[in-house]
Amino acid sequence: MAKTVLLDEAKALIEAKDYQGAIAVLDRLIATNSAHFSAYLQRAIAHQRLKEFERALYDDCYHALSIAKERGKRADLSQVYFRIAIVFYTSKDYYSAFKYLKLAQKFGYEDTNALEIWILKTTTKFDASETMIDFLNSLELADSTVLEEFKTKKESLYGKDEPQKKPEVAKPAVSKKPEPKIAEITDEEAAKVNTIPKSSALPKAYAAAPPTNPSYPAQDEVRKEFFESSTTVTVSIYIKRVPKDSFKLEFRPRSVEFEFKTHTGADYMYELDRLAGEIDTKQSKYTVFGTKIELILVKKIEGSWKALQTPDGNDAEGKEEEEEEENSRSAMQYPSSSTKKVDWAQVDEEYKDIDEDEKDDMKLFKDIFKNADPDTRRAMMKSYTESGGTSLSTNWDEVSKKTFEVDPPDSMVAKKWEY
Repeated sequence: MAKTVLLDEAKALIEAKDYQGAIAVLDRLIATNSAHFSAYLQRAIAHQRLKEFERALYDDCYHALSIAKERGKRADLSQVYFRIAIVFYTSKDYYSAFKYLKLAQKFGYEDTNALEIWILKTTTKFDASETMIDFLNSLELADSTVLEEFKTKKESLYGKDEPQKKPEVAKPAVSKKPEPKIAEITDEEAAKVNTIPKSSALPKAYAAAPPTNPSYPAQDEVRKEFFESSTTVTVSIYIKRVPKDSFKLEFRPRSVEFEFKTHTGADYMYELDRLAGEIDTKQSKYTVFGTKIELILVKKIEGSWKALQTPDGNDAEGKEEEEEEENSRSAMQYPSSSTKKVDWAQVDEEYKDIDEDEKDDMKLFKDIFKNADPDTRRAMMKSYTESGGTSLSTNWDEVSKKTFEVDPPDSMVAKKWEY
């Protein structure tokens, strides 16, 4: 509870533009928990607002990325990559910003509308130079080297992290007893001393312990994670050292069940039931890794599930809370006939970091959109999204009858990104 209070306090200080105060609070929080993911992200925002970009990137974001990698959560990785992108954009390194925005997109960043706006905003900063063309042609969206690159840069700037020291436990004082004197014996007496036979074995208590066999968690204790696209859901079920030779899995329309033999010969069974939608049992597949089982579930009907499983029993209270949260968010979302909603509150939050002269084009778009009639809004959203941000029209009579093609500036080429 105390940690949550500190994090909320830091967020309030950032909102009030007291960035140094926020950093002081977050330093206290990190001192009590060096693996506090959200604390590092918030501290990155504070350092970014102070224009301490290297500290935000190679201290805060580096530690957040380390934690995200260790957890193996794609949602956490997408948040870190998005934050790295915003820091690079604010420092006017637009090529790096673009790379990390695409990585955030690759790992399923939740606010897709804000992400698309930032990608479009960043591409407008590119010029038609050979450097830009070479960059786009050579861009690789692999994240395997990012952590090591950040670590090298961090150590060159701030040195290596000191290893965590375990607190020393004071040992009780022990009074020394006088050492017993050993009497000398003659050779004849020594010959009479019985020796231990070579065949004597050590007591069982001192025998080498056999290697421990893996134990498997109960079904309700198994950790699982998922992320989705419009067509598939990828589920990671964290059970270690599953024997592949006895592993059997069955896909059903609304559930998945698997079993395997443990080292004792017992059957271990697991069922993932109450899936939020129907799956294609023939197209879905799985892979058994050393630390987890990964399922790729192909949706029968394209769309978003929002949750992996449907609630068990009466969940009216939970739905009511979700509706309240959605209502509070929609208060800052201007209405539109478009199926996509643009969360201007989120965009506003990030644009606090951008110089005043760079806010004008976004402010103009928002002002027109906010004060426009429904037809004008339809026209703006349709022309802007279909053209990839290269065209904007407010005439619905004209826009409704045509499809907008991507029309990049002279000497630039539009490309589709695949990863």
